[in-house]
Amino acid sequence: MRPCSQSRVAAREFRLHLSFLNSVVRARQTAVSGRLGAGNSSKDDSHLKRPRSGWINGLVVISEFCFLLWLEHRRPLRRPVEPKLRRSARNLSFAVLSGVALQVTERPLIAALVSTVERRRWGLLKQWAMPRCLEAPLAVALMDYTLYSNSVRCRAGSKRRLRWH
Repeated sequence: MRPCSQSRVAAREFRLHLSFLNSVVRARQTAVSGRLGAGNSSKDDSHLKRPRSGWINGLVVISEFCFLLWLEHRRPLRRPVEPKLRRSARNLSFAVLSGVALQVTERPLIAALVSTVERRRWGLLKQWAMPRCLEAPLAVALMDYTLYSNSVRCRAGSKRRLRWH
């Protein structure tokens, strides 16, 4: 593998980690906010009972976006073939449409699923009582391994594709 492609792979993996961590935090906030009304209280989640205010969430999203822009500017993943403004406008419009579609269709389902999973303590890492500071990095590492093994299996399958004619 060339050094340039190694940095691209590392940047792509870093983006996957950021998006996964962001979704874990959002899912956890949704589950905790759903539990607040149910009257369940545990000493473990006392620091999560107070949800973050909207401006802090906005600040986190904007800072993540700026950080990713800086990474893209520092080491682009590919050579530009069209004007940057046109590409960015198109990407932004698709991102907004995708975000709205996900919020409308998936959020209610995911919120219910997350609260059920948290309440019943389903999952590989939930089988052991461990501090959150250890559980979150292990979850990210397991997710990374899962994505990696899936990509390896997909590549191997495409090399052995059957001919259907």
